[in-house]
Amino acid sequence: MILIVALSGTAALLMTANRAQVSSDLRNRREALIDADVATIKDLSERYTCCPGSCTVNIATINASSSCAVDYPPADIDREDYYFPVGDQTAIDAFSKTNYDPATGNISSETGFCKDGTLVNNLVTAVQAIGPIDGVSRTVNVDDASVHRIRVTYSSTNPTIGRVVKIIPTVAAWCP
Repeated sequence: MILIVALSGTAALLMTANRAQVSSDLRNRREALIDADVATIKDLSERYTCCPGSCTVNIATINASSSCAVDYPPADIDREDYYFPVGDQTAIDAFSKTNYDPATGNISSETGFCKDGTLVNNLVTAVQAIGPIDGVSRTVNVDDASVHRIRVTYSSTNPTIGRVVKIIPTVAAWCP
């Protein structure tokens, strides 16, 4: 009788340990998928530019004939001209236009992506277009339009996972 109780206890202990191991493996796989997703989003935020007069992650649409003065493929992505239009006043005004009155020193208006809070809208759309993560829910929102920051929230149940990542795209550094 004591032997049966001991074997039953051992079997229950092994089953519990096995379940914990399976849960741990699943958690690790999902965390790795989230890590890969965050890396993809950070890459998008680096490539994101408003240089041609509209904001995009599609660098194939930017070429030497645009005001961005970069070549495609993105050999020049590390140059500031990739992010800010050069010599194209229409594109510059779309990005950030300040109407400054030198006589009074007043700024009468500010317009453009930097001012109106729409700088990251297309980045949110691009992130939402990334494929789903198996077993993990991802939500993407503008976290703070004034500093051009997005928030990506990951959640999962069984096992419970929760992570929040906040990202400001590189192009935001060119806002006044």
